[in-house]
Amino acid sequence: MENDIQKLDSFKGHLHTSSHTLLNCLLLEEELLMTLTKLYSYANLKESTDRTNPSIQANSSKISALWTKVHTALSFIHNEILIFGEGTIEKYLTEETKLEPFRKSLLEILQKRQHTLHPLQ
Repeated sequence: MENDIQKLDSFKGHLHTSSHTLLNCLLLEEELLMTLTKLYSYANLKESTDRTNPSIQANSSKISALWTKVHTALSFIHNEILIFGEGTIEKYLTEETKLEPFRKSLLEILQKRQHTLHPLQ
């Protein structure tokens, strides 16, 4: 997972460059979140069986720290999408059909644009 978190850095500041770049970033985000959810669920279920076991508590704490680290690493994605030029998302959705599963979430992010300050403000 650490390697995937580091891969995210290569996308920072570049999501606007192409539909392919945006797609790869969103796919990596999806993969990270799916893996993290499985790990978190397992650790949480394991902890619920025996809250007194220090080893289980330590693993649960590690997963919680990883959860925070992943979400912190992913936080740039929405901000960058918010500053895309008008029509960019629609253009990307037309150019890259593999972005279609992300259509709803991308358009929801854009709806927040009018209620969000530009990151540089």
